Amino acid sequence: MGEKNLDYTSITDYLAFEEKSEFKHEFRDGEIVAMAGGTINHSTLSGNIHSAINTRTDTRGCRTFNSDLKVYFEKLEEFCYPDTYVVCGDLETSEYDKNSITNPILIVEVLSPSTEAYDRGEKFRKYRSIPSFKEYVLITADKICVETFYKQDEKSWIINTYLKSDEIIQLRSVDLEIPMSEVYRNVKFEL
Repeated sequence: MGEKNLDYTSITDYLAFEEKSEFKHEFRDGEIVAMAGGTINHSTLSGNIHSAINTRTDTRGCRTFNSDLKVYFEKLEEFCYPDTYVVCGDLETSEYDKNSITNPILIVEVLSPSTEAYDRGEKFRKYRSIPSFKEYVLITADKICVETFYKQDEKSWIINTYLKSDEIIQLRSVDLEIPMSEVYRNVKFEL
């Protein structure tokens, strides 16, 4: 993510700042954190996975969102912008911001060198504080690699790694399959 650049201690201050800002910021540990710009691969992968999930879940009572809409961690009083996420059933929103969702079931992040450690570590721990959260998907932007983490029970997760373009990704939380070739469509890797 970006650098920690503004120190605020209240959610109200953050939301007022974010509403007027040209750029997106997350709210972590009482600080406003600027979001880093993306790459062509990151944007392509985000769009591909969002489209793939959205077209397969729209008749199942689920809604797919992109990084324009925040997720609120109620227990932590923090906000973030996942690349893609899914809510099944009724939408639940933050008491502070009606446009911040609190009940995602599936969250997808596209990894970049500057965000990978955070996305795999601290951010994943934060996502696990959301009671509805059941599945996490990490997509690598500089090579073919998708990892899924499915919540088996309160203490264990099933991890699957997909490394070939002809494999089919299994998303258990929403009971669907997505070909790797669809996720990596139009993605070019540097040699």
